[in-house]
Amino acid sequence: MAIPVILSQAYQIENVDVLETTIIQPSTLSLEGMNTVDGYTQIASGSGSWGTGSSVINAYNSSVYLPLNASRSNINDLFFAGDILDADTTLQGIRLQGECNPYENGETTAVLANISMFPIFCNTSLVLSIGGVGFPPKSVTSVNNINLSYAYCTNGNSFELPFGNNKTESRVTAYVYINSTNLTTATTGFIKCQSTFSLGTAVLSGGNRTYEDFQQNTFWNSSEAQGGEEFMDPLAGIMYYLGNNPPGSSFESDSLVVRQFGFRDELIDNGDFEFTQPTLGVLANQLWLGVAHMAAVTALLSTTSDTEYNATVHHITAGRTRSLDYALAAIALLGLWMGALVYTSVRSYRLALAPSLDTYLAARLIVDEVGLVDEGDPSDNPRLRMPFHIPRALARKESVTYQ
Repeated sequence: MAIPVILSQAYQIENVDVLETTIIQPSTLSLEGMNTVDGYTQIASGSGSWGTGSSVINAYNSSVYLPLNASRSNINDLFFAGDILDADTTLQGIRLQGECNPYENGETTAVLANISMFPIFCNTSLVLSIGGVGFPPKSVTSVNNINLSYAYCTNGNSFELPFGNNKTESRVTAYVYINSTNLTTATTGFIKCQSTFSLGTAVLSGGNRTYEDFQQNTFWNSSEAQGGEEFMDPLAGIMYYLGNNPPGSSFESDSLVVRQFGFRDELIDNGDFEFTQPTLGVLANQLWLGVAHMAAVTALLSTTSDTEYNATVHHITAGRTRSLDYALAAIALLGLWMGALVYTSVRSYRLALAPSLDTYLAARLIVDEVGLVDEGDPSDNPRLRMPFHIPRALARKESVTYQ
């Protein structure tokens, strides 16, 4: 009874992934595309994308790849390339790693007590390697009593190519002081952001939107870039945007910054709207979201579709697959079953005896074997007690005629 069950497990019908080698021509990051990206276009596109409030995964789903087994909600490690549909291939791209988190130590506590100490804090924290400082704090006043002010400092230089002098990566740190209130609650504190922006190649899985085996290389020569303002490291670009573009320029730009920092309007009892006051953790996450959007548009602005790549395409079909453990168990059981049949047959083989014969067969034997019985008492005929083969008697085909 167990053999049919084990056989069904040994050769199950499953979906089988059939691989096909092909050539694709995706719209993806290229050297020629990177040469056309300038800093102002990068900042305008990145800040606008950030202002939508959408996750970078949702906004650029087809060209954003995460590490294997990473959650799609985790944007601390991203690889930007191109849309390869469901194929697997190796592409050039840019990788962004890092995060923004609330930051607190003895120095930040002193700055919170006296904001004029912020430049001193920056000199100490960034070891005098300051590429940009936004001080005194910028102030934003938006609708519904939102008051937001911030200051920043970073070691990332504005309009400086992150990959100059044959570098394959750029590391930037930024500190942001934030004081915000909606007249009901207030949030004040420091945020520290760190990012690593890298050039390289990675093995991509289009079906899972994942990447692996990232290899840094200098496939892009910055000396061949266009003659305008160079694009920046994403974190340096966000700091430049916050320090130079929106605050105080217009009502629309102030409202945009408020939304970029994570303020969301909600309907209140009197039918009006008010903005919720985000926590410092939410403000930090929103800052990193801006950095991710700045990196994403850098890759997007660098795309072309004139290069072919070798790829592997997956086709799903149904077929029987063998489970080795179950198959070996089935073979063993079948062997035991076959051996048991042979053993039982051998052990059960017996010569037929006279008492087991019916009357017809007995009469047929007497006719066919005339010398089987001699005259006299049956006890005087020892041949009747001798075993004989039934097939020998039944194999005869001659007919018997009684007269």
